[in-house]
Order: sequence, then C-alpha cells, then structure tokens
Amino acid sequence: MISGWQSPKEIRRTLSDHDIFVLPSWAEGMSNSLIEAMAARLACICSRVGIIPDFLKHGEQALLITPRQPACLVEAMRTLILNPALRFQLADRAFEHAATVFAPDHVLPKLAAVLCRAVARKDTRN
Repeated sequence: MISGWQSPKEIRRTLSDHDIFVLPSWAEGMSNSLIEAMAARLACICSRVGIIPDFLKHGEQALLITPRQPACLVEAMRTLILNPALRFQLADRAFEHAATVFAPDHVLPKLAAVLCRAVARKDTRN
C-alpha cells in the first residue's frame, strides 16, 4: 500500500511495480491517480462515485464497486487476483481508454472552450 505524496519518479516506479490499482473512495471527482494508473496499464478497481461512472464502464475499463461496502472491494480484488486474463483485459482497455479520452488533443480543445465561455461570461458582467 502506498500513501502520501510521491515524486513523479516514485509514482512511475510504484505503478510499474504493481498490477492492480485500487481507489475505494467515498467521494471523488475524476482522480488524477486513477488516470495515471490507467495510463500505466493497471487493472483498476474504484468506487462508483463522482464522475467516475461517466468515464468508465464496469467490466470494460475497470471494476466499479459500491462505496462503503468492504465486501464488494474484497470480491473485486479476489476476482482480479484469481483471474489474470480479466486483469490483463481490463488493464489493456483502461490504457486504450486513457490514451483516447485523456489525450491532450482530445482534452485541450474542451478545456479551451470552457475557458473561452468563462471569459465571455465575465466580459458580459463588466
């Protein structure tokens, strides 16, 4: 288990040393650590909270679990540990998803549009 702040080098080493990423949050937006784990081709288990279910489909790019349900977390971990084929499949799909959805050429135009709308709204208030 890894916790606390890590340098970029430590993050890369940590991710490369593991096969499964677990994010059992009770509340979450879209975690950078989750995106980093997907980009590192890890099978992911995360809580079905915040906007995570808007980006990931259970059984396709990750295993989504009910928050505050330890038995669900244990079962998801057991499933990935005992089923390497599923683990590799989820990891590959997560990697492909991250490479597409969170790629700069996909994300930057959307961010630019949001910023332009915010500036335009501010200009109309002055």
